[in-house]
Amino acid sequence: MDIGCGKARVIAYLLGRSFPGKLNGIELNHDVAEYAKSWTEKYENVSIIEGDAFEQNFDSYNLFFLGRPFETEFFQKFIEKFEHELTGRKRKGGGNSAPFLDTRCF
Repeated sequence: MDIGCGKARVIAYLLGRSFPGKLNGIELNHDVAEYAKSWTEKYENVSIIEGDAFEQNFDSYNLFFLGRPFETEFFQKFIEKFEHELTGRKRKGGGNSAPFLDTRCF
């Protein structure tokens, strides 16, 4: 799941490398989500959701990409929400220790 996928550039990158699995993205901005949907609709393994990542249930996903889609305050709140949902608890002191793909490898 590419959270805050924008025009789906990360998804394009993975498609270009013949990623074998399902690729999903969520984008809040209507126009940007529509653009991402328009070029990805030809791929059966791609799904773009127009919506608020704060309202999305991520239980059925197992790999997440966040290219810093939020301002710092919202990013921290999202990480706390995300971690709480995945672990069923809130970590003391907040922070962002949930496992994520290190994009420096791309």
